[in-house]
Amino acid sequence: MALRQVKLEFHDHPVTCPYCRTNLVFTSLMERILAARRTCTVCRKEMLIEDGKAIRIPTEGKIKKPAKRESSR
Repeated sequence: MALRQVKLEFHDHPVTCPYCRTNLVFTSLMERILAARRTCTVCRKEMLIEDGKAIRIPTEGKIKKPAKRESSR
């Protein structure tokens, strides 16, 4: 029984890091990246690639918490 040779086609996805503005190329088996998290190789920050565009991911430390209500006495 002979084994069939498997051919995988890889696609390059050029993006610009939204933090340090470095041009990066991510390689994937998908022709188009709809949504994926990737880390910049230069500044090591995580970004979201959505429909081929890189956007910042809001961190929990920067999200404002609602103000506390004073309890009625």
